[in-house]
Amino acid sequence: WCPVDAFIPGCPPDPERIWAAVSALLSGELPQLSPEMRRFG
Repeated sequence: WCPVDAFIPGCPPDPERIWAAVSALLSGELPQLSPEMRRFG
């Protein structure tokens, strides 16, 4: 069991998704991905 603060969908996630999540976390915010970025597959 490991707590998860954020999940980025994809295998592997697209660079745009990674950048959006990391930049939000570095600015002290929770990542807010658009509906298109939350879609997997």
